This record gives sequence, C-alpha cells and structure tokens, in this order.
Amino acid sequence: MGVTFSFNGITMPELSILKEESRPMIPPIRTQTFGVSNRNGAYLGRQVMEPRVIRIPIGIIHRGFAQLQQIKEQMAGNFFTDGQAAPLVFSDEPNRVYHAVLTAGFQSADESANYTKGALEFTCFDPFKYSAVARTVNAGQIFNNGTVAALPVVVVRFTSNQTNFFLRDAITGRELRVNWEFRTGDVLIIDSEKRRLTINHVLQMSAFDFTSHWPELISGATHLTASHQAEITFRERWY
Repeated sequence: MGVTFSFNGITMPELSILKEESRPMIPPIRTQTFGVSNRNGAYLGRQVMEPRVIRIPIGIIHRGFAQLQQIKEQMAGNFFTDGQAAPLVFSDEPNRVYHAVLTAGFQSADESANYTKGALEFTCFDPFKYSAVARTVNAGQIFNNGTVAALPVVVVRFTSNQTNFFLRDAITGRELRVNWEFRTGDVLIIDSEKRRLTINHVLQMSAFDFTSHWPELISGATHLTASHQAEITFRERWY
C-alpha cells in the first residue's frame, strides 16, 4: 500500500498519493546579508524559516465524470478550513504533524472517465513539524528530542502562599519571574507560545517581570529549577 495522508482528522480512501510526491527536507530559508561598498562578499545577518509549502500529487479512481465531481465537492468540504490551520499527517511519518491550510484546490493534470491525476497544495505558515503527542513533565532535567526549541506551557498549582514565582534554566541562565501575592489554591499558567500569563484563568500580564525571558526548551538537555512544583507541557518540533 502506498503513502496516505489525513487532514483535520479526515482520510479519503478515494485519493492515492502518487510516487512523485516529495516533502522538503527543511522549510525555505531566508538569509539576510549586508553588503559593504568596496568590500568583497557580505556580512551574514539572520536566517529565518519561511512558510513550508507541501504539494501532494494524487490520483483518483472514479466511475465517470459525475462521481469525479462529487469527490471534488467532498474534498472541498473536507480540506478547506477557512484559514484555520489543521493537522496534516502522512502515513510514512505518523508521529509528525504539520499545521497546514489548503492554499490551492485540486488542479487536474490528466482527466479521464475512470482515473484523474492532479495535485493539492497545503501551506504551513508555522513551518515546523510537531510531535503528535504532547509531553508533560515536572521541572528538572528535561530532554527535548526535537531539532528546534520547544515552547512549553507551565502550570503551577500553589499549595502554600508565595510572593513570587521563578523558573530558571540552569544551562542558558535565562529566567522567568512572576511577581504576585499567590495564595494556596491559586493556579498560574504561563504559555510561552502565545506569550500569555494567567492567574486563576484571568489574564494578568502586569505580574510578568519584563526583565524575564519566556521559557524555551532548547534542543537536547535543559535543566529547569522552579520556586514551586511546576508541570511543563510541550510538543517537540523539527525543521
């Protein structure tokens, strides 16, 4: 059986991925350079990842053109998400998830009464691949198997009164600090990806010490120390 895919949790058995399908090794890289007059070469600036485009060539077996049109209608209903990213998963890498949107509908390249070839185009504006399952660990030694830093959600359930909370990365020296009169039973949630801090589910950005750094879990080993027991939830990412 060949490679199949699902999008937004939906697999269409009528579609088969053709052999020429090829996913890029890495998202497109945009490199910034700075030239200096009368000097050979250039200075290298930043390198950033641009959106990843995934083109999926597919074949459709159908009974006549009327059924082909019905299948196309199904595809439009299943794959168009009105700009909302949804999980795109391939059977040959089932533990990786692309967050994608459909950016080009089915384009027929070769159409006949019983078999049609064409392609779909998905774009990942978040260019990274993610693990299919999130991990939850306690603060301490954490190993990120991904090739990109992970952006965790930190949840702290206070069992005693405290006047602040800090989370420190012993390897990079980066620290996050929250200044607040915490009481027993308070729940602090720090979302690094969304840059949000809530206390008892109320947004409290004024409690964030703006000399702090939002937590990141670098590729490889990280050691986090916290002033109170904390749960760290994250999904590993890959280029």
